Amino acid sequence: MASRSRTATTRRRRVPGPGLTLQGWVTLAGGVAWSVVAWLTGQRDLMWPGIFLIALPLSGWLLLAAGAGRPDLARTVTPREAAAGEEVVNRLVIDTDGFGLGAVASYHDERSPALRGPADATFPVAFGPGRHRVDQRLTPAWRGRHRLGPLHRSVVDALGLARSGRVLPGTIEVLALPAVHPLEPLREASGLGTAMDSAVLRTSLVGQDDVMVREYLPGDDVRRIHWRSTARTGELMVRREERAWDPSAALLLDNRAGAFSSAVPERRFEWLVSAAASISVHLLGHGFSVSVMDTDAAGADPANRQSQSARTILRRLAAVELSHTGDLARAVAASPTGVRGQLLIALLGRLDVADAGLLAEARRDHRSCWAVLQQPAEPAPDALRLLEAAGWRCLVLPPGATVPEAWQALGEVTA
Repeated sequence: MASRSRTATTRRRRVPGPGLTLQGWVTLAGGVAWSVVAWLTGQRDLMWPGIFLIALPLSGWLLLAAGAGRPDLARTVTPREAAAGEEVVNRLVIDTDGFGLGAVASYHDERSPALRGPADATFPVAFGPGRHRVDQRLTPAWRGRHRLGPLHRSVVDALGLARSGRVLPGTIEVLALPAVHPLEPLREASGLGTAMDSAVLRTSLVGQDDVMVREYLPGDDVRRIHWRSTARTGELMVRREERAWDPSAALLLDNRAGAFSSAVPERRFEWLVSAAASISVHLLGHGFSVSVMDTDAAGADPANRQSQSARTILRRLAAVELSHTGDLARAVAASPTGVRGQLLIALLGRLDVADAGLLAEARRDHRSCWAVLQQPAEPAPDALRLLEAAGWRCLVLPPGATVPEAWQALGEVTA
């Protein structure tokens, strides 16, 4: 997986140490040759131009060495979190102190290949203290944790004969969140009427919380009083805090490496991640409690109580990678069941008979189950029939379908 890491940095540039440039070495060699020829021919007066040519690169090198103090670097990135495709500003402030006399400082910032934008800047070096400020506008090309830094600084004297280089340590990470697309309410996508999804919300009328009650406490909503238990016990009783009428959803993201190609980024997988992010944010905005897990069961809520916030889901999806897990068993076993198992949405990279068997078993613990598979990954016909026979609503998307189009089509299928 290391070769496919989304945070791989660009190839490191070799930092030139203090010394002469190619032009400086040629000048030095020319001065030495001139002086030797003048000495051998007895033309001592002609040695001075040779000595001058020798002194030029050496004096440039000594001048750079004398002012080669360590610059101070301050780096800020705004914002530190941004959706893929949004712009971030990388600000570099370098405080220098040296004897420039016409020297030129060049800066190159190492970074992840996903961060697109300028990486180099050039400034004249002043005599004495100075400050260089670089504002780079960068765009994360795909989601993930992307590194900026360290900064490479190279100084060349005014004549281009001598150079010095230094690496200014300090790195910072930019978190590129997956793209979130606005989605229509399912009532508009599927014509289900005024309820967002009547098939899902009807599940709130049944469940174990209908008979699980506790004593009334000051501040409890009187609408949650359980009158049957109150009449039986003679004391006010209310349904417990985790009510069955709170709609919930679990999203299973297929991140098995065997279901996708080795490209970085892999387009089909990035589409599924964006779909998981968009659906999660949409359902949270409509009052659902949402949990998202991958095929390693990362992100599963063992307590089956706490809904993940939109920010938590997006941050985790930003860093999700392809896994060597071969099946969906771990994710299916960790998916919420019972009261919190109302809706299960599986975003799949492939579907075979073994996968369909595992998902069919999960149908018993969920009121509604939807599966989305994006072509060109064709599901096995037997697997699709098995899944649909178990009560799953399956959607096989054509190539090029957008996430909002897929959501609308899913609403029509579930209708």
